[in-house]
Amino acid sequence: MVERYLTEKLKISPSHSVDLMDMAKNPIFPVCVLKLKKQAKPSVKAIEVEIGSALYDFLTKIYGTDEIILYCDLRAARIGSFSADMQISYDILRKLGFLTKPENWVKRARPYIEKVVKRRTR
Repeated sequence: MVERYLTEKLKISPSHSVDLMDMAKNPIFPVCVLKLKKQAKPSVKAIEVEIGSALYDFLTKIYGTDEIILYCDLRAARIGSFSADMQISYDILRKLGFLTKPENWVKRARPYIEKVVKRRTR
């Protein structure tokens, strides 16, 4: 019924009306902007993003922490956040002593990321 209204009354193409309905069922909202800065010797630090208490409570309930780790999927060319399951795995490795702070893990990973990226751009 909604799709018919979108296509017939609002003259939206069927494929776009399906996209609009999908967005309405499962909305995706931006939370922050990650501004990249080129540096010869990059630093690694945690970035604080100020959000409202309702969103804070919602996200910390899902992730079980107030530190959400971002990753770069080079093959898919996208940046995402660890899922709750990935976060649990990280927490286990941290408790076992394999990892320390997320910032240290990022620092150790940087040289390998640089090598992979350089190989792909040759």
